Amino acid sequence: MTRSRHNCVIAHWQFNLPSRCHVAADEVLTTEEVAQYLKMKEQTVRDLLRHRKLPGRKVGKSWRVLRSELDAWLRQSEPVRDGEDESD
Repeated sequence: MTRSRHNCVIAHWQFNLPSRCHVAADEVLTTEEVAQYLKMKEQTVRDLLRHRKLPGRKVGKSWRVLRSELDAWLRQSEPVRDGEDESD
């Protein structure tokens, strides 16, 4: 994180100021970056996006995902199906 972005985030957090800075939550991710973030294969990410299991948008021939939408998706509770291990 650059010093100016770091200072902006601290100011926003400490004083609850409206932020005009680019915050990491609004970052646009590629399928490669999503795969690294979720620790899965890039092809799996593309399959999940194509089947609307992950939030994302097609931009030309490539997928793009907002980090804030991905984080919200991760926070959703999903029921464990029969035969699945809850600890995975």
